[in-house]
Amino acid sequence: MGNLELKHAAKIERLLQMSSSEVENSRIKGLIDGIYNHELTEEDVLQFTNITAEQLQILMIKRQVAAAESISWT
Repeated sequence: MGNLELKHAAKIERLLQMSSSEVENSRIKGLIDGIYNHELTEEDVLQFTNITAEQLQILMIKRQVAAAESISWT
């Protein structure tokens, strides 16, 4: 098994050990980080998820506060 396959297998194993809420939080964090890294737009997230505009704004504010305090926000 090559290095890439080992990394992939390790990632799958880690995901299998996570609860569904942890997986969901990780996905949401990735979406919000994608907006801040200019990889996604707010419109992208609203169009392709069931997150409302209000929920998105709340999540973005939580991320800003957490970044300012250097803490985890999920």
